[in-house]
Amino acid sequence: NFTDDKINRLLTTTKIPQHYRDLIKFSAHSGMRIGEILSLDLKIVNNQIEIESGKTDNAPRIIPLHEHVSFPNPNTL
Repeated sequence: NFTDDKINRLLTTTKIPQHYRDLIKFSAHSGMRIGEILSLDLKIVNNQIEIESGKTDNAPRIIPLHEHVSFPNPNTL
């Protein structure tokens, strides 16, 4: 389990490109795995992510974006 402090230490003590930092923060705050994030069919509306489909029938859902997180640009990953 990662606390905000552990996430911040990880991101500030290592040289990680910004687009990977966004991916790590999003993963940590959404509870989603990296592979799950990369395979999403989604749209971002009103500071929340609407997942339309995924690997399972339970994939469709709405996830609010954490105030410190922006969704990573898939074109940079």
